[in-house]
Amino acid sequence: MADPRPDIIHRSGRHTVWSPEPPGRMTSECHHVSMAYDEELAARVRELVPPGTPEMKMFGGLAFMVNTHMAVGLSGDGLLLRVDDPDEATARGAEQMMMGERVMKGFMRVPGPAVATDDTLAAWVAPAVAEAQAKPPKPPKK
Repeated sequence: MADPRPDIIHRSGRHTVWSPEPPGRMTSECHHVSMAYDEELAARVRELVPPGTPEMKMFGGLAFMVNTHMAVGLSGDGLLLRVDDPDEATARGAEQMMMGERVMKGFMRVPGPAVATDDTLAAWVAPAVAEAQAKPPKPPKK
């Protein structure tokens, strides 16, 4: 039986394994998926989000879903996340997130150099995770 949600990257403890098979039939074998995000940055983010956080392909990269909301996304060498104060985020090195010509209001892109250290990465990820946890979960799609 095929996984009804093949866009999900299944979690097994702190180890991520992508597989087209349903979670019950996963093995420890690692299946590589070529995606447009920094794998090293993804590993660093995994250490900062709650254990078991689902990961989903989104925006051409990888999104960490906390409480059914995207807390942090990875695209290229940087992060995509929601911020409360875009001006403060810009002052810290973030850029307005764009999808083609469209500005994604409330979302910012944080380039790789702005998250080069574990402390700077945590300073971006922790508030994004807290915001996602504070929201009520989205109802399941029918």
